[in-house]
Amino acid sequence: MNEKLAKLIREQSDDDLLAMVLDREPAKLVTKPVISRPRTASKNGNDDIELVHKTNKKKQSGTTVREIKELVGLPRAAVVRAIAALKESGKVFQGGERRFARYATSKQAADKASKLARNGKRR
Repeated sequence: MNEKLAKLIREQSDDDLLAMVLDREPAKLVTKPVISRPRTASKNGNDDIELVHKTNKKKQSGTTVREIKELVGLPRAAVVRAIAALKESGKVFQGGERRFARYATSKQAADKASKLARNGKRR
């Protein structure tokens, strides 16, 4: 197919090729439609926040996002949003950062859990 097209183009004169290029309509941009994923979390973020808060309160030591996600059954993004809202309202505190981040209802408990995680000890 490519060879036939190349042969056809080579047989055309320069003037004919230039006329074809200049006389054609501009190319149109073709994009794929954006399909958004349906949200798996509840429409009411307050329900998620309360659920995460209750779960975190039940655990005496600090919890990770992963532990809360598994206990509650929400997507990770919904748990992260709920924790951010709880931190902002002062109901949950974060101890540590990144993989050592632990969340608890008091700053001391969160820091203690993070320290234990950093030292490789189980709660």
